[in-house]
Amino acid sequence: MRRILVLIFFVLAGSGIYAQGNIEVTPIFGFTFNGRVESYTSTFKVNDDISYGAIVGFNLDDYSTVEVTYKRSNNTVREYYYPNGQTYNFDIGIEHYQLGFQRILKKGKAEPFAGIALGTSRYFNKDNRNDVWAFSGSFGGGVKFFFSDHIGLRFHSNLIMPMVFGGSGFFCSVGTAGGGCGAGASFYVPTVHWENSLGLVFKI
Repeated sequence: MRRILVLIFFVLAGSGIYAQGNIEVTPIFGFTFNGRVESYTSTFKVNDDISYGAIVGFNLDDYSTVEVTYKRSNNTVREYYYPNGQTYNFDIGIEHYQLGFQRILKKGKAEPFAGIALGTSRYFNKDNRNDVWAFSGSFGGGVKFFFSDHIGLRFHSNLIMPMVFGGSGFFCSVGTAGGGCGAGASFYVPTVHWENSLGLVFKI
């Protein structure tokens, strides 16, 4: 249900901007580098893996764009559990839903840009579908190359940073009953995701 509400919010946000400028639709495919997280009892390493998704941009003017972004990756988490010295592996999915602002730095066939975004990130164990959500922010930049008025290529690099407030941790852990994700993990700041993607831009 929360995912549906997030998507509705993004669609409504985009609809209010539609009449003010052109739309850019960009399917993206890339690779995300993930970090390591320490808890009181374990070290978690999220493997680096392929990521994919889509960006819909609503141009406010020639230099400013509001973007709605969905990104997804399928990952393996490797946990080293201190008490017994054992290592466990389990599969998770990671999704990011964000609304952001992009600024073109220079107009032309090649357009460098910078951007920031806020939204939410979803982590779930693919065996039991336990969902954990966290507020997240991102910043980065890239360049777009246009072959015509309507088609181009986009390369970007972003740091995506999930954030947890108020002392409630989240992520995944392994116990006697197997791996799972939940709000009871013992650490408060999860990993940072460094995403690098290439996309084909369709300007409407």
